[in-house]
This record gives sequence, C-alpha cells and structure tokens, in this order.
Amino acid sequence: MLRRLTLLIAFVAALASVTPGAASVWGPKISPDPWCRAARMTVVEGRHPLTDPSVARAADGRIVMLFTEAAAESDKGGALRVTQSADGGMTWSAPSDVRRHAKGEAPSAMGTLTSRSDGELVAVVRRGEELYSVRSHDGREWLIGKALTVPGLAWAVPHGRIIEHPGNTLVLGVWGPKTKEDVRYVSGLVRSSDGLAWNDFSEIAADCRRPAIAAGREGGLIALVESGAGISICRSGEDGRSWSAPEPALAGTHPHAAKGPDGTFVCVARREQPRPFTFAAFSYDEGRSWRCERIVIERETVSSAPFGPPAALALDDKKILAFYGYGVADSEKPSLGRFALPARHVGAVLLRRNRARKVIGHGIWPTPVSRRHRWRRAGDPVERAFPDAHVRLEPGAFAGLRGAQASKIVSNPPRTVQTAGEGSIRTMARTVDGGVTWQDRPVRLPDRFAGTPHAMMRLSTGRWLCAVVEWLERRNNDESFRIVERRDGLAVWDPNRQAARRSRLFVLRSDDDGRTWSGTDRPLEVTPFEWVMVNHRFVQRTDGSIALSVYGNLNRMQTARRLDSLGLFRSRDDGETWGDFSMIARSDLRALTAYNEADLVALSSDVWVAFISTESRGAGAALPFISRAITTDGGYTWSRPERCVAGGAPRVALLPDRGLVMGHQGAVRITYDVGRTWTITLSAPGRAIPVVVDDRHLLIGDRDRPGHFEAWRREDGAKP
Repeated sequence: MLRRLTLLIAFVAALASVTPGAASVWGPKISPDPWCRAARMTVVEGRHPLTDPSVARAADGRIVMLFTEAAAESDKGGALRVTQSADGGMTWSAPSDVRRHAKGEAPSAMGTLTSRSDGELVAVVRRGEELYSVRSHDGREWLIGKALTVPGLAWAVPHGRIIEHPGNTLVLGVWGPKTKEDVRYVSGLVRSSDGLAWNDFSEIAADCRRPAIAAGREGGLIALVESGAGISICRSGEDGRSWSAPEPALAGTHPHAAKGPDGTFVCVARREQPRPFTFAAFSYDEGRSWRCERIVIERETVSSAPFGPPAALALDDKKILAFYGYGVADSEKPSLGRFALPARHVGAVLLRRNRARKVIGHGIWPTPVSRRHRWRRAGDPVERAFPDAHVRLEPGAFAGLRGAQASKIVSNPPRTVQTAGEGSIRTMARTVDGGVTWQDRPVRLPDRFAGTPHAMMRLSTGRWLCAVVEWLERRNNDESFRIVERRDGLAVWDPNRQAARRSRLFVLRSDDDGRTWSGTDRPLEVTPFEWVMVNHRFVQRTDGSIALSVYGNLNRMQTARRLDSLGLFRSRDDGETWGDFSMIARSDLRALTAYNEADLVALSSDVWVAFISTESRGAGAALPFISRAITTDGGYTWSRPERCVAGGAPRVALLPDRGLVMGHQGAVRITYDVGRTWTITLSAPGRAIPVVVDDRHLLIGDRDRPGHFEAWRREDGAKP
C-alpha cells in the first residue's frame, strides 16, 4: 500500500513539473490537413493537343467534362468534345463531339461548365472573339446557342465556373479590353437569367485577367483574378456590383476555384518557376489565408508546351478532382518519376483529405489580427550591394563579408584552365542606410586560406562569428579533383587524385570588429556527417549557447544518391569549440527523401521553426517542397517535417509585426502562424531572399541576380 502511495505521489509530482502551457504548444485542435494525391487518371488521350478541361456534376451524379481538341495546325479548327464518368472520375467514356469547326481557332469552354439547380448543364464557349453558349440536360445531347456579346468590353474571354446566384441568376467571370485599341484589360462579371443572353456587366478590377468566381458566405461573391503580382482576391456583397481592391493571395496564373460542401475553398492554378507546374492550394477562411499546396502535375523541362488552364471539382468534403491538359513535343518522352504519361492527354488527380491529426505548432506564435500589417511592393526595383553573408545590426544597419572561394579546374587531359571566384574573403562591408551606400574595409586572412562565407553573427560580447565552407572537390568531365597546392589564395586541382572529403567547415572569430579573424587553422569536426554545407543563420539561446544548422550526407551511399540530412551543432564558449549535435530531419531511405537547404528562425529562446527544402530522389525530376519542423526545447527534438508549400531554397526573416516572410523559388510569402497558413503570396523571379531593413521597409532580392532588389513597404497604421 505504501509503495502504491509513493508511486502515486511521484506521478502527481511529475505532472506538476510539466512546464505550464506546454500542452498548448502542440495544441488540442485537430488539423484538416494534409491533402494528398490519392490517384492519377488519364481522362482522354489523343494525337493532337488536348486542353482546357471544364467539369461539372450532373443531376444523377455523373461527372461531365468538356475539353478542347485542337487540330494539328493552329488555323485548322478543332472540336469541343465531351466525356463522362459514372464512378467518381476513375474511368471515363469514349469522347464525342459537342461542336467541331473545320477552320479558324479551336473552341474552348474555358472552365465555365456548371450544373444548375434544375439539373441543366450550361457553359459559355469561346472561339477567337466569338462567344456562344452550350446547354444539355443529360450531358449527351447539346444545344448550341446564338453568338453572344458582353456589353462594356470590346471582346470578352470567359473564365472559371459559372455560378448560380440567389434568384436563379447565372454569374460568369469575363475579361478583356474596353476598346479594341486599349492595351489594358479589365476583369468583370456578366449575368444571365437563362444562360442564353448575357447583358448585365459589372467591373471587378482593372489591369487584371482571368477572374474565377466562387460563392461566399451569406450570398457574397469571391473572385480570384490574375494580376501582375500573381493571383489576387477581390470580394463583393450580394449583388457583385461593387468589389474590394485586389489583395495578393497566391503566386501563380490561370486560377480556377471550387468549393466543397463544408466550405473548403480550393484554387488550382499554374506556376512557371522553377519550371511549369500545376498546383492546388486550400483555404478554410474563404481565401484570407492559404495552406497545404499540392503539386498536381509538372513539366520535366521548361521548354515543354503550356499546360493550359486547369480546373477543379469538389466531390465531397474529403475528395477533390483537379484536371489539367498535358502536351509535349514529339521528341520528348514525358514521365512522372517511374510512371510514363501519354504525350498528349487530359488528366485528373484525386486529392484526398487524410485522417485528422494534431496541428503542428498550433498556438506557439499567435499574432492578433489587429497587429498585422499589409506589405506591398513600392516603386521600381533598386540596386543594393548586399553581401551574401550579412547580418542586420539595427534598423537600416548591416554588416557582411564579401568574397568567395576561387577554383582552378584543369581539364582531363590537361588542356584548359578555368578560374572562378575571388579566392576567399576580401573585405568587410557596412551600411547604415539600408544598403544604399557601403563602406568596405580589407580583411586580413592567411594567404593560403580559401573559402566562401555563409552565416554571420555578432554576439553580445562584441565578438563576430562567420561560418565559412571550403570545398575540397570539384567535378569536371565526370572526374574528381583534389587540391594539391594554393597560390595567392587560389586552389589548384589535380585531376588524377581523388578527394577524401567534399568540404571543410570553419567558424571564424573576430574580437577586433572584423579586422582580423582566427579559426582558419581548425576545421570543425562534422561527425556524423561525411561532408556538410552550412545554412545561413546562427541561433543563440538565452543561456549563451549558439547553434548552427548544416546539411550533408551520413555515408558514401547517401552521397552517391544525395540523400541529404539536416542537423545542427552547438557551441557553449562563444564559438571556440563545437559539438553537441542534434538531428533535425534525417533522410528517408525508403521514400528516398532528402532534406537540405534550410532556414531557422528563433521565435523565443526555446521555440524555433525550420523551413526545409525537401526533395524526392526517387521521382525523376520531381519539384522540391518546403517542409517545416518545430522545436520547443532549443533544437534538441523536432517535430516530423510537414510539407507546406511547393518550392525550394527557403530564406526567412522575422517581420516587425510578428509575421514571417519567406522567399523561395518563384514566390514570396508572409505567414502569421509559423507557416500553417499564408496570408500573402506573390510571384517572384528566381530564388527570392527577404531582407528586413526596418519597421516599414522590406527588400526582396534574387539569389540568381545579385544586387537586384524589389522594394516593399508597410502600409500606414499603428506601430507594431
């Protein structure tokens, strides 16, 4: 009895010792994510280009799809065709013609097909500048309407599913110029009571195209429009005659919207960076924030033919079908990893919601809506000479190291010599005006030291730290090279000797404000890695310990497959020695998943979030994802990486209003809940890098165009 009482007391004491609020870190709430690709179907394939799927559900539950079959030559006409599925999109009937044209442009329903409350199927078809409607009660026999005109536009392009508004009014998104001489387009909607005459036009937004309209709560309307910033969202009351100004929502083009029975809002769209792909994004608050991007289909090369606009159809609150057109040149052999694809086809992907699970990171960094600010592009691009390795000291003030390892590569057999890079770190640069002007001061390093700076930090003691990577191997003509000597900081390579390791990592230290640096003679021991590459940030805790994240391979087999893992090392003596290793994300040998480039942001001393490039080595030329992982104990244990957005090479910065801005391949995003949802997503060229200048100014750079930045500004409002 006494033993049981002792155990009970110990158990109660253990419960009492749990940190207050720790349960709220992971939260009791249930996440409706993630959505996953459950199946891929070829709907129809053919010899000629097949594009522009337009789908709706018939009254008896059948799925009806209109699509365009173009002729072999662009001016030889084409056909609007129809196919149907009675088993939720798994199998499809042989296609038949709705209307065929012998010359001119091919007709397209442009994603407009809808099913009215009385069961009638209605679509508006475009052929050149001509518009006409098609209607059917069973999806087999179709009635062709007369030519249509849209008042207020010189010519109109329909886009997105027709919406049946209260009062049996049909609403269709259109875009085009107001006059034939006008080079600017406007987006709008046009109404009809019977689907035959469309003569009531309202403008949504200027300088926007391809409006995809969906019904909102309480009779309102939502429009996703393609603008210069990507995909923006506009909102309207019950009548749709007045609209809010466009707000950036997603990076992409050709939006198509669908809404599930439970209110889940899905947008399927295209994106061109780093190469063309179609994706689906989900929202649970009518487009105010987005999460859980999933790639529907991607191109293996940038030169492949366009996808055309995609389409989506919600089957129920757990299943969504995303449709796409696919076509490649005759010389290409399309595939998706190990799975061959027809060269020209319309396909569908079934997106299924997984079982509910706990939210990762719920409640750890909530930002009240009243404290959030709007960030917008401001003015023309600017030139700023930021070093790759830099750190912000205070608002507007930065310091960094310039220089990069030089390489001298000798061909095999030795005939040509190629030299690139500056040899090593040359200067320390400073600015106090947000990067407009810089002062460079020479840095003294040993003559034989060569390397490229990556991460910098100034400690509270005034000591500077800089992580430098020196590559010990280069590849040329499939041969490995090894350093045999150094001359004036340049590396000379011997093509006949193999390198034992691929890189060395140094953490340099300076106690005289960057004039001289120590640590060049002692590379870090990087066990358990065979070689490492360093990420771009140090993280310091309140106990004085410093963490540096790296990625690399654990053995030669993983090196051969580039199955990268991500981890971090710590120092407790201001960067003198390093160890105390922790793994953040280990490569998955079964799924052939690699975790490499990452950026860590400390929300507090113990709570950090990591955004990680996640690549599949077993899926051919699959595009990377960005996953996120969270730690609440200073980096010792991490949540399992959760895929959040499509892209790679993330760089993250903490905004003054408690948001996080992330740049990556093809986009810039802002989140206020540690990456669970994204309130702003804008298209960006190349690999975007955010630089927070001060409380009101933000620069977005491009790693592929050094020195080129876009200026962003926070809208007027209360200070954060």
